[in-house]
Amino acid sequence: MGKRSATESTSSAKRAKTGQDARASGKSGARAEEPARSGNDKRKTAVPSPASDDEDDEDEEEDEDEELVDSEEDEFAQTRDDGEDLMANLDHASDDDDDDGDSSDGTDPEADSIPSAPAPPALKKANIRNSRQKAPLKPAELRALAFAELTASPISGFISTNVNALLGPTLSPPAPATSPLQPLLKLLHAHLVQLPSRKPISLVQMRNKGVVVPTVEGIEGKWGNVECAFEKPRPEDVRVVGRWAWGGGIKIKGEYFVDIAIAMPEALLQPKDYLSPRFLIKSTHYLTTLASSLPPSLGPVTLSYTLLPTSSYALEIRSSPSSSSSSTEKTGLSKTKGAVLRLRILAPPSLFPHSKLSPLSNLSRPTTSPDDAVLPATPLRASSLLASHLSTHTSHLTFHHTLATTHPAYTASIRLLQTWASKRDYPASLGVTDDFWAWCVARTLNWGAPAGNMAGGVVGGDAWAGWRKTVEWLAGVEWTEGVWFRVEGSAAYEKDDFRTAFKGKPLFVDPTGTVNLAAGIDLATLEMLRQDAKTTIALLLSEADEEDKFNGSLMQQTHESERFDNFIRITVPPILLSTTAGPSDDSLDFSTPLHALISGISSTLRRALGTRINTFQLVAPLPPSIPVIGSSPPTSPLVLTLGLLLSPSESGRLVDQGPSAEDELACADFRAFWGRKSELRRFKDGAIVESLVWDDPQPGGMGQQRSLIVGQIVRYILDHRHAIKETDVEVFAGRMDHLLVEPESVRRAVFLADPVQSGRGFTAVLDAFDSLSRELKDLSDLPLAVASIQPSTPSLRYSSIFVPAPRRLKQFERFPDSTKFIEVHDMVLTLEGSGRWPEDLEGVQKIKAAFLSKIAEGLSQLHTIVQAQVVFEDSARPIDDNVALEILTASGFAFRARIFYDRSLLLLQQREKKLGGPESTDEDSPLEVYQERFVHAPRHHAALATLQHHFTSYSPTVRLLKRWLSAHMLSSYFPSELVELVAASVFLDPATPYESPNSGATGFARAMNTLANWRWRDEPLLVALYSFSNNTTAGRRPQFAKDARDKAAVAFEQRRLADPSVNEFAWVVCTEGDPQGKVWGRATGKVAAGRVRALAKATLKTLNEGLKTGTLVVDQLFSAPLSDYAFLIHLDASVVPRHFQSIAPSPFALASHSRNTGVLAGSIMGSESHGTPPRLGWDPVADFVSQVQASYPSTFLLFHSTDGAPVIGGIWNPSAEAPRAWKIGLGFPCKPVVGEDGKDDGKARVVLDKEAVMREIERLGTGLVVRTEMVQQ
Repeated sequence: MGKRSATESTSSAKRAKTGQDARASGKSGARAEEPARSGNDKRKTAVPSPASDDEDDEDEEEDEDEELVDSEEDEFAQTRDDGEDLMANLDHASDDDDDDGDSSDGTDPEADSIPSAPAPPALKKANIRNSRQKAPLKPAELRALAFAELTASPISGFISTNVNALLGPTLSPPAPATSPLQPLLKLLHAHLVQLPSRKPISLVQMRNKGVVVPTVEGIEGKWGNVECAFEKPRPEDVRVVGRWAWGGGIKIKGEYFVDIAIAMPEALLQPKDYLSPRFLIKSTHYLTTLASSLPPSLGPVTLSYTLLPTSSYALEIRSSPSSSSSSTEKTGLSKTKGAVLRLRILAPPSLFPHSKLSPLSNLSRPTTSPDDAVLPATPLRASSLLASHLSTHTSHLTFHHTLATTHPAYTASIRLLQTWASKRDYPASLGVTDDFWAWCVARTLNWGAPAGNMAGGVVGGDAWAGWRKTVEWLAGVEWTEGVWFRVEGSAAYEKDDFRTAFKGKPLFVDPTGTVNLAAGIDLATLEMLRQDAKTTIALLLSEADEEDKFNGSLMQQTHESERFDNFIRITVPPILLSTTAGPSDDSLDFSTPLHALISGISSTLRRALGTRINTFQLVAPLPPSIPVIGSSPPTSPLVLTLGLLLSPSESGRLVDQGPSAEDELACADFRAFWGRKSELRRFKDGAIVESLVWDDPQPGGMGQQRSLIVGQIVRYILDHRHAIKETDVEVFAGRMDHLLVEPESVRRAVFLADPVQSGRGFTAVLDAFDSLSRELKDLSDLPLAVASIQPSTPSLRYSSIFVPAPRRLKQFERFPDSTKFIEVHDMVLTLEGSGRWPEDLEGVQKIKAAFLSKIAEGLSQLHTIVQAQVVFEDSARPIDDNVALEILTASGFAFRARIFYDRSLLLLQQREKKLGGPESTDEDSPLEVYQERFVHAPRHHAALATLQHHFTSYSPTVRLLKRWLSAHMLSSYFPSELVELVAASVFLDPATPYESPNSGATGFARAMNTLANWRWRDEPLLVALYSFSNNTTAGRRPQFAKDARDKAAVAFEQRRLADPSVNEFAWVVCTEGDPQGKVWGRATGKVAAGRVRALAKATLKTLNEGLKTGTLVVDQLFSAPLSDYAFLIHLDASVVPRHFQSIAPSPFALASHSRNTGVLAGSIMGSESHGTPPRLGWDPVADFVSQVQASYPSTFLLFHSTDGAPVIGGIWNPSAEAPRAWKIGLGFPCKPVVGEDGKDDGKARVVLDKEAVMREIERLGTGLVVRTEMVQQ
């Protein structure tokens, strides 16, 4: 096999050590003797290590490293039949590459050749140079220290076990040394180096002969007609490179790539082929020829061309699906499951002058330019060409193999990092290759971490520690400042050259000091990567369980609907992708018009959006593979996707201020960028500046929507700067806003003022509440004055579905019945203290009634009050709080006031203690009713008001969630407070892989994810509602205290043991104030909870698929599937008071029968009417459902919308449908039934008479029910 002997290995190690000693001892002299260079020929001579203060220690450690590499090379090397290594020679690759290199311009060949790998990164100890006392640490620095402490802590057994399972065969391909692919690679190598020569032929001629030729730069012009010959490659120029070769391969969807690099013979190239697109055309010709010359030993395979980030194509060879699924004996590539061979054509070593490929060089000539013009630098093309050299791939292979040898968990850490990134969707179209993740991990190891000094005692722990360290590095790296590896040697380019060429762009220079590894990656992509890393660190530092941390970091797949605050689809006109116009100076550095367009759009968005966003991600679709045999995939319009992370404090800014009018140059640039939108304005402080005003009203009477300003800016600037019409830019933000408002014509007709159109929002009802509070406190004829007033209703904490609007009270009787619902806003009154209250509970209620009557008398004398009357709850118990005061103000708002008496709590506790516990387990006890109304509800209201001030997108999130539950006829089973806690969990989840959402649509999508994945039978939902502000202020994630978490777990387990059938408390939502989760969840049953989970999964799937394909219809997400119900009860929509708030109100139902004109025509106007007062908060549909359900408590379940949908769904109880013996008092209509075999067995058996039940429902609903319907299942 030609392996080196032990003596040869030892000799190599000695030579390496001797050379290293010589280099170490002669460093100073080398620097002095190095001649000065200028222009594009600037290079580094010797770069001292920033982490090295003691060269002797360095040399000893480097010697040990090189000996280690030599000793392990035999295991790594894979040889050909002729005795030469098929893999790159890890020790002497640079020597081999430089042997044949000649300089075309007469310079030193060794100095002008493509650089080889530096010495393997030495393992040095960190040094502390500055021990002076520093200023107090900032919060960010404290978090960094906390993460460092976390990194140094031992890895838990759970993490190690799960990491090991994740890194198993699912991710890790077979090792190169033991892979069954070896014999096939040897046969392929022998075949390639013996291919016959071919006559010159052009790519155009090959196309004319029916050969599939990939479309590359220049093929449509003169370069497509250049005839190229074919010669076989040299044996040493065919090598296995890439991640699989050094053991870092990864399986993606069951496949892993084996890269085979083939360097073109030098005879086929010229020294000037470094100019674009000369080498690209010739390498494409060489690859196309190879595709038709593969050996039969590969077996049945499918061939396809795949575009690489270097803008060249690779030939992918896969086992044919038909052969791999056949039961016959497998041959060739089919023997190795999942392996994909990828042939890449590279430039031979030392062909192109090294000075011509510097970052400041020009590799693409403008179409028209004077002879003396200064050519612009093309650093992207230079890095791309350098990355297409065989010597570069060999150097990188050596480097990674060294790290993989000295750090056993290196490859596993890379796989974990790539898995983490894949869950956050970083496709190859962003320029992020598989090798990029390996370089990120390598960068964290390159500055001297001792081998084996990672946390954890097993491989899984080591991999987790290495991944965690890399994520920490990604969270703090500044890409535009330059990221460098330790470079040794004289071939590296100057750092200043890189900084000049890549100014404002990502800069990540490889260990050779020549290639920018981040070339082609947009800065926004790396900023998004940094944001994801910061979010992951916050997750790891949270108090979440280890399982939640692992799942949130590495297992949970993110989706656009949940990840981004705004999502935009941009359809690119084909004219922008045309190459007929020729390249401009701005696009010289890009190989395709698409790359130039994406870079331009990214730069435009960065400037236009500024501080309104935190970061964004612009993604182009992956170009489809081109089959070598068969038809190419059909072309479709190019759609770019733009995901935005908004700044909650800046995204809704109405005015952007530009430069001062005194700065003429800056103003001219500002006007040129913004066009007609820019205008000169004078502000209150006297400043006269160029400015932009984004106050365009939205259609449909939506007024100014600050949440849509970012979308307006994107639409405008893409139209102005890139000729992409506004109709081709589809913005997801605002697509659900119409679901949270009544129809515009209805609002115009029945409201005194429209708070949505005016932009006041919830401020209108809050102002009305404040005004009424002042009037109540100013009442002077009360025995006890009103001390305080506390709101306790969703509408006063921004969480009601609809924005409360003042009702038009004139001629209220003439309004259609379908628009007469008036929402009532609850509040709690606290009176001055007194010792004259009665000591019995019934007497307390009578005193409350007397006080409320006195308050009503005082309010009636005010011109601002239209109606004030005391109301009693007929279903309440005498000792319950059964009396309230309903108030209708002249401003058009209605309120309901209750009196809080603190001693009632003591009286109820004493009563319950005497009785020995609650009277019944079927309903809340009087004590629980009191605590819910006067203790928990006000505290809940205050906490949610605080939450809304912290997270402004909480309001649209919870409103959309409530609307969704109501639209699917489920809201009656889930109290408003319970739904609000579920929505709050989206913002307070310590284990989420996201930051808090900054838009209602994103919050809604995450709420759907919570409902779809919450295992409510097995675990409670913990919401740190009352302590989140302390954590968020300190920069930490909200956390549920450990003792409260343990208490909640014990209480939940006891509850499930006591009620294994889950007849109540299906949803157990715990807060710090209610760790047992017993305040709000009693009414939730398993049927409704199961229905919610199934609908949430379907909604989330439809939402995610619709966003990706652009086929989303939002109304479908809020459309109830009526076919799932057993029967339907159809209502007369014209008599449903809330019908005007339904998803799709009927125009006929909104018509005024008295005047025979429609509300939609805006005809409800007229003189004042003195009819009966309006009924506040009256909902006959809810009353009807309660009455019918009480009549048949165990026969069926009814589902209805609380927002006026004219249909009620029902499902039968399976136990009620089964035949049973007849007896008196069954509780439902029945009819006789014969035995199972069709014969009468003499026993009287009956079955539920469903038709009779339907008739009874129709009778009970006379005037409301139109008909009933049995659904065919």
